[in-house]
Amino acid sequence: ITDPSYCLKQYFEDLSTFPELNLYLLDASDGITHTASSSGRSIGDEYQRTVGAFFAIYWLFRLGIDGRDGFSFGVDENWKPVSQSAVLDEAANTGDPVAKKRLAFRDDANWDYFQGLLVDAGLV
Repeated sequence: ITDPSYCLKQYFEDLSTFPELNLYLLDASDGITHTASSSGRSIGDEYQRTVGAFFAIYWLFRLGIDGRDGFSFGVDENWKPVSQSAVLDEAANTGDPVAKKRLAFRDDANWDYFQGLLVDAGLV
């Protein structure tokens, strides 16, 4: 995960090693209606939440590389983290309040605390 050449798209493809994720991708062709999980959310929502949690792990391990930008701003159509400068430009040009919140999170988050979670868990 901490190899700078390893990208989020590769990580997402590697998630296929967890066959349980395929349970979220069942469709009506099996003759069973799959509309909600035990939480009450749709199975599509649960899939996105689970993959999102895996992505958070990816970004946390990469805080010293591109994790802060990826965690704060997401990725572009090429799976590359959106840069802080791109979001600054967006906020300046459009006044988008979401962009401003993302910038504030990027600037104000206690990244040392997040890193400490990994250390305390014995993962780094």
